Amino acid sequence: KILVLATSKPTVFARQILEHFEIARYFEEELVVGSYLDGRRAVKAEVIRTALLLLGGDGENTVMVGDRKFDILGAKANAIDSIGVTFGYGEQDEIELAGPTQMAHSVEELGELLVGNRPNIFSKWMGVRR
Repeated sequence: KILVLATSKPTVFARQILEHFEIARYFEEELVVGSYLDGRRAVKAEVIRTALLLLGGDGENTVMVGDRKFDILGAKANAIDSIGVTFGYGEQDEIELAGPTQMAHSVEELGELLVGNRPNIFSKWMGVRR
């Protein structure tokens, strides 16, 4: 499995946040994809598209995890599955209205969806290594 950060924040700040929370080691530097300081590539769909291109362009084995409607809508614009999480910045109604493929209400529930400890629609890409 490959972990990618796709954010509308400027890439330089996203990397600083990863360092601050001591999780940068889980991300290859080139797979932290965000906007530019001048505002280019700030639309989430474009950020996700860039991340997909870095991964070879195939979204079949990809899922976007997001806490805002922009994450879910960006995933839809790129024809990839999404998990809306209710433990971030967005409100549950906002995320549900965006129509994620699945919902997770806790980190534990998200983990179950991602690693396959619970039957779900993502079983098609469980265990796939790119």
